[in-house]
Amino acid sequence: MSISRLWILCLFWLPLRAMAVALDPVVVNVEDEADHVVLSASFSVPVPRDQAWAVMVDFENMPRFMPFLKSSRVLSRNGNTLRVLQTGTAPVVFLNISYESVREIDLQPFSEIRAHSVGGNAGMLKSVAKLTARDQRTEVSYRADWWPTSALAAGFGGNTMRDLLGKQFTAMRQEMIRRQPRL
Repeated sequence: MSISRLWILCLFWLPLRAMAVALDPVVVNVEDEADHVVLSASFSVPVPRDQAWAVMVDFENMPRFMPFLKSSRVLSRNGNTLRVLQTGTAPVVFLNISYESVREIDLQPFSEIRAHSVGGNAGMLKSVAKLTARDQRTEVSYRADWWPTSALAAGFGGNTMRDLLGKQFTAMRQEMIRRQPRL
């Protein structure tokens, strides 16, 4: 193979390889513990960490790009601590279950988002999302401990939460890419 053919092949293959990596699925796991459910998710996105961060903390605009989220509002802000009210619906079998969540969110800019529920009807939730810069990409890892409010929610909760998280983090990643400035 000539050098020019190899060069042309590289010019076409490398961008396709980068696109394939960007489209890797969001990995979501659900584990039932004795008294709660552990949710985890991870994904990679081909944007700088500050761009990924901007989307993950854009609470006021989240209903525009996050499925199942009807409203999202920052109730208060004190430095890097926010109180956020979100409402939405979770599809469970043939039903759409409405939920409300009030969370206190601690922002450690560009690296970590810690949250815990302080109200609502979705049950107690404690979560942490970590953002790690890797070359021209950002790796996002998420872990949540969820104490459902009922046995019914716990029974359907794991699979529903897996699907919901997968769709929401996929939408969030798409929004990160959409907002990335074009060269």
